[in-house]
Amino acid sequence: MKTAIEFLEVLAWPLIALFMFLAVRQPLSKLISGLRPKRASTPWGTYEFDTLVPGGAAPAGPPDLAGRLQRDKTGNLYWLGHDLMWTKDAILRGAPRQLIVHGLKKSLQNLRSVGLANTPQEAILVKLLERASGALEAELDRDLRASIASEIGHVTLSAGQIACDTQSEFESSPLPSSSKPDP
Repeated sequence: MKTAIEFLEVLAWPLIALFMFLAVRQPLSKLISGLRPKRASTPWGTYEFDTLVPGGAAPAGPPDLAGRLQRDKTGNLYWLGHDLMWTKDAILRGAPRQLIVHGLKKSLQNLRSVGLANTPQEAILVKLLERASGALEAELDRDLRASIASEIGHVTLSAGQIACDTQSEFESSPLPSSSKPDP
């Protein structure tokens, strides 16, 4: 009898631990999964795009482009940046061709409205619009989408540089270098 009691005493703590684990496993799993970084999603998919990829911007063009920018068209400037980023995001997440074409058309409309018609940026967007409009849905594979998104990124950077060039005393906020400690 004494051996049976000793045996139960030895098993008591492992059994209690197992029972506790089983009782809290599901709530604990939900809590831990809530701590994981989220992937952005839309109705048409997800894409891992949070890693910055180095790359050069499209040429800003002749220096007189900054003088052509109509800074008083703040709504169009806002929507130009928004539509370029939205379109790039939609492309990378696998949006249907019609949404990509819509985003490129709206980007072109706003680019022209702020005075940047007949510029390298417009030429790139026109080329991308023709490419997307003529592509079959099946042709918009991951590589083509990444290529189009990269070109839109170059347009975004160069249009942004033009805007910066028109603002006196503009101070950029460069990304911190991984080799330097944060302030």
